[in-house]
Amino acid sequence: MQLQFPQTEKQRKQLEHWEAVKEQGQVYYIIKTIIILLCTYEFGWVTWGYIYKRGWSHTPARFSIEDIIIDIVCGLVVGLWEWSSMQRKFEPRDPTKDRTMI
Repeated sequence: MQLQFPQTEKQRKQLEHWEAVKEQGQVYYIIKTIIILLCTYEFGWVTWGYIYKRGWSHTPARFSIEDIIIDIVCGLVVGLWEWSSMQRKFEPRDPTKDRTMI
């Protein structure tokens, strides 16, 4: 169970990122992902409201709690997916538990 050393600059940066987020923990990483998605969503609606206010669009911005709930669920799924992807890529594998290599 030996961790492979990064071969390229991109892999080295990805490994450094993984080490940084691993210290913070999975819950913090997922919450940060949800907050980033919520802020992006809100920025989009504020921008759309500004466009409507300026008269560039005839459709007003509509804000609903269902959209926020969907955004939170999407942030949870994306956070878990990215975490498991990084974990699978950078954590050393135990050959006795690896069932893909038969």
